[in-house]
Amino acid sequence: LNLKNKDAELALMQTQINPHFLYNMLNAIQWQALKSGSKEIADIAYSMAQVFRISLNRGKGIISVRQEKDLVSYYLSLQKYRLGKKIDYRVDFQEGTLDCQIPKLILQPLAENSIVHGMANSLPQDLEIDISACLVEDGKYLRLLLRDNGCGIPAEVLQYLPDRTIPPAVDESK
Repeated sequence: LNLKNKDAELALMQTQINPHFLYNMLNAIQWQALKSGSKEIADIAYSMAQVFRISLNRGKGIISVRQEKDLVSYYLSLQKYRLGKKIDYRVDFQEGTLDCQIPKLILQPLAENSIVHGMANSLPQDLEIDISACLVEDGKYLRLLLRDNGCGIPAEVLQYLPDRTIPPAVDESK
């Protein structure tokens, strides 16, 4: 039992060391890039470090909307570096939403799915992703919305979903 406890402590320490090493290396790349005049590489390294820092977040499962907004913004900026003109995005969160608490990694996987599946059929137009957050009605509910102009869900998949209709776009002005 003592040996198993020591192994568990060692494994925990190793998981704490690896992210710290990763942050430091990305920070070193960022500063070296800035020193060399490569602002774009510095920005990529910084964005990568922020994505890792927020998504790992020392095991916390609940984060602020501000942190989730930052995470998805950094993630989308990395995708923009990778895909160039094929993708554009907008992240627009009402100020009153930023201190709300939500489960971590709510938006980033949805944004990733928009990119992976939305660009699946070589769209003739560029992919546009629009992410917003607002408080609904009396401020008791938070609405997170991700929209894209991707290729959509194929009809053969859509038929198996419980609600086969896609709801109309929500009017955010309300």
